[in-house]
Amino acid sequence: MALQQEKIGSYIAALRKTKEMTQSELGDRMQVSCQAISKWERGECLPDTGILLELADILNTTVDSLLRGGEVTLSYSGKISVEDVLIGIQNIYKLPRLIGKNNTIYQGMIEGINKKMNLDWDEDMKGRDERWSIELFAAEVIIQELKHNKYVELSEVNRLFTLKPVA
Repeated sequence: MALQQEKIGSYIAALRKTKEMTQSELGDRMQVSCQAISKWERGECLPDTGILLELADILNTTVDSLLRGGEVTLSYSGKISVEDVLIGIQNIYKLPRLIGKNNTIYQGMIEGINKKMNLDWDEDMKGRDERWSIELFAAEVIIQELKHNKYVELSEVNRLFTLKPVA
């Protein structure tokens, strides 16, 4: 990754201004001259590596974010298979018909779902269209996986989810 000094400088300036600090105030806190701060912000040079942690702390950011000029980078831990999620939720939906609602495996699984999701699976499924229920819970699974740095192909969502948002 090539460092883009002007981009980094603009980011430092923006963060400093957000904190309502002058270049002199930041310089005083960093024990460098306001001219050094000005050079950083104009992209003429970069802060020494030895003071990047302190600069990041003062500006309430990370060194990584500083060196990327504020550019957000995402590292994904895997891909979500929408089809697999839908099949999994379909199988949970079918389970009471296959093994019975009184089966301890089913009861334990639903108890865990209800506790973790703060809902009542059986109650929420009553009187609802099967496809709607499956897609609702599949969407919840996908959202939870996205929070754990997984990614999903939007085209797969559009292809496999039959219910579309209301415009």
